[in-house]
Amino acid sequence: MRILIRIRLKSMFSNLKKSFGGKKKGIAVVVFLVVGICLFSLEGLMFGAWKMLSVYLETEFAWLYFAMAGVFAFALGIFGTVFTTQNQLYQAKDNELLLAMPLKPSAIIGSRVLALYLLTLAFTAVVMLPAGLVYFISFGFSGKIAVLLLLSMVLVSMLTQAVTCLLGWLLHFLLAGFRHKAVVATVFMTAVMIVYFAGINQLENIMLLLVENGGKIASAIQTFAWPFYALGNACLGSVSDFLLFAVFVFIIFGAVTLVLKLTFVKAMLAGGKTKQSGKKKRDGKIRSAEGAICRKESKYFFFSTTYLVNIGMGLFMVAAFVGAGLLLKDKLDVELAKMFEGKEQSALPIIFSGAMGLLSAMTPISAPSVSLEGKHIWILRSMPVSGAQVLRAKLRFHCIATLPLAAAGTLLLGFVYGCSPMETVLAALNAAQLFLLCGSLGLVLNMCFPRLDWPNEATACKQSIAVFLVIFLMFFISAAYAGLCFAGNKLLGPGNSVWALLLVTVLFAAVNCLCYLVMVKWGGKRFETL
Repeated sequence: MRILIRIRLKSMFSNLKKSFGGKKKGIAVVVFLVVGICLFSLEGLMFGAWKMLSVYLETEFAWLYFAMAGVFAFALGIFGTVFTTQNQLYQAKDNELLLAMPLKPSAIIGSRVLALYLLTLAFTAVVMLPAGLVYFISFGFSGKIAVLLLLSMVLVSMLTQAVTCLLGWLLHFLLAGFRHKAVVATVFMTAVMIVYFAGINQLENIMLLLVENGGKIASAIQTFAWPFYALGNACLGSVSDFLLFAVFVFIIFGAVTLVLKLTFVKAMLAGGKTKQSGKKKRDGKIRSAEGAICRKESKYFFFSTTYLVNIGMGLFMVAAFVGAGLLLKDKLDVELAKMFEGKEQSALPIIFSGAMGLLSAMTPISAPSVSLEGKHIWILRSMPVSGAQVLRAKLRFHCIATLPLAAAGTLLLGFVYGCSPMETVLAALNAAQLFLLCGSLGLVLNMCFPRLDWPNEATACKQSIAVFLVIFLMFFISAAYAGLCFAGNKLLGPGNSVWALLLVTVLFAAVNCLCYLVMVKWGGKRFETL
């Protein structure tokens, strides 16, 4: 058990070292700087939220302040780790190897859960530390409350991890019955993301509702969520409530651990079973080498839950963006008229195509595609194909999966919102160009930072410097695209928005050609040396 935990923790730190070590220290500084800014912004948001809810501390429901902190930390932890938990427990690359060794399932599960617990503890700290800080600023520091608050954070993280493991277990058995389990998981994750962003957008209104309905919320928590009532009192200094909450958490955590231990082997066997309908028909088409590789990429992408959920979510977000634009047209017409003061018809094509560019950053399908070949890359290397052909095939699949959806969505929105036909066509072309640039840029960066020794697919997708850079650069490029279009409109004057879009279209076509040439010429040679 101790050896497995040590190996697991070493693997976590070695992943960071391999991603950012050596000649990549400059990039590491940029990565950590961006992550630091994001965390600082999130902490600022949390601090403001708890400042609003601190009115509870001056009422008879003072315990509700920390109870709400526990509820928010619990919800954020589940949202942030449920798919990671399912992947790490049941889809880890070394599961079969460890089960073949004289190791108990409880030791394997324990080592995995501990590593996941550290991640859950980080999510809990993001919520509860600002809540504690606001309390101490308002009422002064108390050593007893500080200690109980920190211990309560540990317990909340344990409770969150237990529920997350249970949900991951249920999700694994649920997806085992689907042949296209990756698509089902991604649709579910997209729905969760939409709810999450809707909640963030309405955060201020939600906070006001919580402040105005404190009595009703307190009654509901006392009746239906008693453990969080005990948590609230514990964080205010009640040792007896802390002990009651601790007993509850240990019982839940122990029960879930026992279930995972008893069903781990069965769950691993269930993971390979899918429902089959009829006899499998083989496709007898003769394809080119690039066509065969492209087909292989499509099967990998749509059948890998980790790949599709982490990299392909932008496809579902594009569909959601277009659907929201069509359903909320009347409201958006009013808001856009106020924002652009009657000039929204020339601005709308830029907004639609720029938004597609931002969504392309959430769909860097090609960025980890070479790294995901892993130790099997020798199969491609042994085939009678050049490195350039392999990269072109990967880019082809990226384009097939993204370009039609982006272009069709932009065309539909443009025509529905009454944009001129020429501007709509140019906007759709630019949306496709942004997705194409994302694909070729992703392959170039993957050739700069390949990672073939990953322990599981999540490492190649989530901890890839190439993926991070593509996301960051596409956000910047999309903003630059919109800025250039608006600047062109202003310089050329009213009535010349088509020319402004056309000039930007030509500029991005040249950028795409340059990036494609770098991918084929330099990237192809680089691939042959991997």
